[in-house]
Amino acid sequence: MKVKDIIPPSRSESTILANMLMQQHRFNDPLFESIEFKITAEINHPSCAFYRLYWETCCTKTDSHNASMSADGKTLVLNCTLSECIQLIQQCTPPRFQDRLNKEMTTIEDVHNLVKMYLTDPETGYMDYYNSIFVKVMHLEYTDTGFRPNLSKIELLMQHNRGEFVTLVDASTVSLTEIMTHDTIDRAAIQLTMQAYSEKECVEMYEFINKASLLIDKIYIDKQHGICVSCYTTDMSNILIAKIRNCYKPIMK
Repeated sequence: MKVKDIIPPSRSESTILANMLMQQHRFNDPLFESIEFKITAEINHPSCAFYRLYWETCCTKTDSHNASMSADGKTLVLNCTLSECIQLIQQCTPPRFQDRLNKEMTTIEDVHNLVKMYLTDPETGYMDYYNSIFVKVMHLEYTDTGFRPNLSKIELLMQHNRGEFVTLVDASTVSLTEIMTHDTIDRAAIQLTMQAYSEKECVEMYEFINKASLLIDKIYIDKQHGICVSCYTTDMSNILIAKIRNCYKPIMK
């Protein structure tokens, strides 16, 4: 993991108010969670994007846009909140400098400068350590959510969809037969397990989840099956129907 670029939030009424509060050493969680820095990072594996997506979908109450991943799965552009950046700085700063930090970090510009110093300035001498804190604070590492997918069904779909991510229907308000025979379904809700093994499949699955407006609720990962993502939607799009049909077609002949 390596941070390449940090863009601070644009000036707005929200950032002006946040500066006023920070100068009083006051923190407004909803306000600070709504103010975002764009941080571009080289990632070790595209699965990092799913861990962040799970955090944003299930564990926060913000309306952040999903992180953008490059076509090769090597780069992620994260929307990191002001609160997260402050937390990062606090964890990177040694205890003996915490009092000084409280006096010197009084504007969003100060936050920007400190995050840049810790994550991009080689003169700090501890960039690997600071980047490891970045991974933890921004939730770019796997969290065991207790999810255990139906791996036997996943393996069956994997056998017939080599080189592509697979989509297993766990529960649906419309029948699989209807999904296989109707190009458009007006009203439906569906729970899925999507699985990807290679980096290429991970990138394609991440893009598909965003395009199909799917919401992640669980994640599972192991060496044999790669990453399995539990997700759902109450608006079954045409592209989702097409994907399910293509995935199931080889086993329903």
